[in-house]
Parts: sequence; structure tokens; C-alpha cells
Amino acid sequence: MRTAFGYLRVASAQDSEAHRLRDMISHYAAVEGMSLDTIYVDQENRSTDATRPALTTLLEAVGRADRAVVLVPDPTHLPRSPDVRRSLEDAVTARGGAIVSLVPPSHVSAQAVPPGQQHPPRSSGVGQNPARSPTICVAVERFPALLSSVPAARTAAVRVLRRWRLDSDAVSTAELIVSELTANAAKASAAEGIVAVRLTASSSLLIEVWDNTVAPPVLRDPACDGEDGRGLVLVNALSSRWSWYRAKSGGKVVWAALPATMPPVRPWAERAIVPLGQRAAEPVPDPMSPVAFEEDPTLLRRVADRLRALDDWHLPDAEAALPRTRTPRAAVARMTAGRLC
Repeated sequence: MRTAFGYLRVASAQDSEAHRLRDMISHYAAVEGMSLDTIYVDQENRSTDATRPALTTLLEAVGRADRAVVLVPDPTHLPRSPDVRRSLEDAVTARGGAIVSLVPPSHVSAQAVPPGQQHPPRSSGVGQNPARSPTICVAVERFPALLSSVPAARTAAVRVLRRWRLDSDAVSTAELIVSELTANAAKASAAEGIVAVRLTASSSLLIEVWDNTVAPPVLRDPACDGEDGRGLVLVNALSSRWSWYRAKSGGKVVWAALPATMPPVRPWAERAIVPLGQRAAEPVPDPMSPVAFEEDPTLLRRVADRLRALDDWHLPDAEAALPRTRTPRAAVARMTAGRLC
């Protein structure tokens, strides 16, 4: 059962509003199956962003707990300064926890915000669930396995990443990585084959390029006067990590990851938000044997690559569920794309 802490900032810890907010936090924790430890209270007339004794004690408690959740009635109880609030969220996240606002920012009226505390809310995604995952954008495009397709792949990648509004540094780096991986894939593929490129952006950017050969990529030390062999050297230098795996339907995928920032996506319209149903927690039986957690990065990376290999994203949509066949060149000359964002 996940541990939860509450936090309030009210005019008086003894008034009816404080009791109502305490009950609100307790009810939410019970419905979500959380173990509510303590509700910390700072008084509005005594605390500022710089001096909040209860908040300081709360952070210490979160640091001692395992992946604790901090429950606040709404964002107005958090520090009013955007920089201080961001530092608070980073501190809780660094301790493996999360801040959950029981009322989304868009549902807090300006009249309910104390004077001097009115500021534009920060949005972290789509929907009402304050513990929602970050926005994830995915795009897949396919090209003929020719070196002449490299400029088209590079242009398509830049167009997609700019539409997602990724930071300019990430777009420039991704442009080079896509060029090198696509060129390597085209050289390794049969003349009548295809090269597929998939971009996945969330808190980072993942670039995957598929070709129809199973020969593993080799990072070489190119000769000073040589014209080849520098592709993976650049990928290795520009990315935070890279590797490869064999796809289930054949061929291989070479991937590279790099840091990237993407602005959150706001809801299309307030009336389009549909509250999700909640269910009560049910008892979970104890495990029959001790649960061991593996932290070996090499093993975890191998497991992740095997899971990625189960996804036939590189195949044309109409053939993804069919046995793999030779794709006519005319069918892949037209670029196809699938996007989820």
C-alpha cells in the first residue's frame, strides 16, 4: 500500500475549512487505497514561500518514505512562486514521490485564490487525473531503402519534432542522428526493401530505425582519411545511449535516445473532460515467495529490447497483422505515417 501525506495552508488550523480539507484528503486516500500518514498544516498568515515549517517537515518525511504521494486540496496550497513550486515538485520527484492535486488547476476559480497568490496554473498533460503520465507523441514513417531517401527522412523528422514543439537543440541533434541511422540502414538493406523510422517523444526523445538485415551494427574507429565508418561514432557522441535489437518479424532496429523537452498539451475544451470512475482498493494476497528486484542495467536493457522487438511498427499498417512478405517497391515509395499524440 502506497504511503500518502497531506498538506494544507489555511488561515487557521482549527477552523471549519481546515477540517473540511482534512476530510477531503482522508477520503481521497481511502478511496485510492493509500495509507495516509500525516496531514501537515501551515498557517497562511505566518508562512511565506521561504518560511513554511510544515512543508519542510513534510519533505523530510517524504525522503524517509518509499515513493510517497503528497496530497493537496488544490494548487493554491502550494508555493505561489512558479520557481519555488517547480523546485518543490523536483524535490518530491527526486525522492521517488509525486504531488497530487485533488482539484485540477482549471477547476480552481480565481475568486478562491488568496490575494497575491493568483498565477497561471501549470499543466502537466490531458485529463483530470492529477497523477497522469506525461504526454507521449509517436510518429512512424517509411521510405525506400535508398541513400536518396536520407534527405526525405531528415526533413520528415524535423517537421514532426517542430510540430511537437521540442526544444531546438534536441531537433538539431535528432536531425543528425536520423540522417546517420537512415543512411546506415539504406546501405545495409536490399535494393527493393524499405527503411522505417519511428520517433517517440515524452520526457526524452527515442529514435528507432529499422532495416531488413540482421547483421549487428559495429562501432568502429574510422581512419583519419576515410570517408566511411563515422555514422555510429556520431550517434554514440550525440546520444545519451544507443543500442539495437532484432525485430520479431525480421530485420533489426538501431535506436538512440537523447534528452528533449516538450511543452505539455492542454485539454481541447473544459467540457470535453470526462471524470474517470474510481474503485475501492481490494486486499492483495502476500507473495508466495520473496520478491527480488533486479537493478542490473545490462539485464534491464536486454529485457527492454526484447519487449520492443515484439512490436511490428516497421511494417505497413495493412500488413502488421499478416505474415511478413516482400513489399513491392511501388508500395513503399509513398511515405506513410501513423501518429499518436
